[in-house]
Amino acid sequence: MERWLGTEERIFTKLRIAQALNVVTVAAVIGHVSTESMRVALEQVQRRHPVLGARLVEAPRPRMLFDDVPKMHLEVVDGGDNLDRWKACFDSELNRPFDAARGPLARAALVRREKSFELIFTHDHGLGDAMSGCIAVRDLLRALSGQPLPPLPCRPSFDEMIGPLNRGQAVVDKVISEVAARARRVSSYLDQFSDRLSAVPAASHDAAASCLTRFVHQTISAEHTSALVARCRDERVSVHAALCAALACAFVEVRGAARRLVCTSALDMRGYLEPDVTDDFGLYAMGTTDVLRVEAGGSFWELAREVRRKLLAARTPQRLRSYRALIGVAEHTIELTRQPSVAGLVKLGIDGHIAVSNLGRLGMPTRYGDFNLQGLSFGATVLDYDVALMATTLAGILHMNFMYIPIETSPVDAERTARCVRHLIASLAR
Repeated sequence: MERWLGTEERIFTKLRIAQALNVVTVAAVIGHVSTESMRVALEQVQRRHPVLGARLVEAPRPRMLFDDVPKMHLEVVDGGDNLDRWKACFDSELNRPFDAARGPLARAALVRREKSFELIFTHDHGLGDAMSGCIAVRDLLRALSGQPLPPLPCRPSFDEMIGPLNRGQAVVDKVISEVAARARRVSSYLDQFSDRLSAVPAASHDAAASCLTRFVHQTISAEHTSALVARCRDERVSVHAALCAALACAFVEVRGAARRLVCTSALDMRGYLEPDVTDDFGLYAMGTTDVLRVEAGGSFWELAREVRRKLLAARTPQRLRSYRALIGVAEHTIELTRQPSVAGLVKLGIDGHIAVSNLGRLGMPTRYGDFNLQGLSFGATVLDYDVALMATTLAGILHMNFMYIPIETSPVDAERTARCVRHLIASLAR
């Protein structure tokens, strides 16, 4: 059996050449688990979700194949008395690539103690979105507790589920592809002037493309999370919009001065697709990008409302169709936009690029037989963002991971940004 890759999946395939592009999900669980029972659960989850048993073939056309794929690998780590042992595993998993041609493009690590463990599930971003990692963790806990996991069908790609291309889009794609190919041929000459065109030298951009992603972890108490949700409701904004505004304000406070920021939001689109893929592992998310003008001392809630208006406009069937056209253009221009000279031009007039991926309140149980799910968070490899905030809410507690590349954002600034967001949320919740 085989399935052609969709447009988003092909884009990730091209980006993966430079470095690993992983999503890592970590679950903190109370209960005792054996290595063998976890291996059996992994096999059940791999059988349930077809893409977890796939390998990738790029020629003559990129596609998934589902034959001769090994079982998902499980690494077992002794957690001992170190409750932060999972952070080292999480950090390592972010940057460790997969052998896409051999497969599978997912693996797990178990940081085990006598009465508790952290389950770390890693998958290639081209295989699935952030919600997919949460689905995999949920299904693993279901399997461990003895619940049946019936296999799911192999779904078509995201863009096929969105629907057909807009009229004339194929012609536009062809023209853009030809123009981009010509531009790439002269990019070596443009690169000679990239230092003059960008505040970030070309050498720095090249180094950033292969630099490792790091993270800072923060949690917001159930009391403050509940108060934040109530305050957002009173102000008529979503928590996602508030997180975007908080990250933007923190970025300005740490970096100083008024800022013109590019803000990208990742949106789970499962509820807008047919057939129903609520329980499926796959790539069903879209990104929306806007420019925010953030003034020091400006109104936080006005900024959050501005973000909210833009997010609401993005969640429509019409925008989904437009998004399919946009990623079609991106597929043809991705190599060009990775060139130092072009990247420098793109950054002109922009003071930073931030991103927020908020999965919101996870609608999943916390009790699975003898196992009690205490916390769940995720992170992902980043390429060009200065800081990316990735958030989940489980059992009323907001979990946040701040992802960054040290060559773009220093560890000190990343820590300061994370603390600033945490303190800002606490102050808003009062």
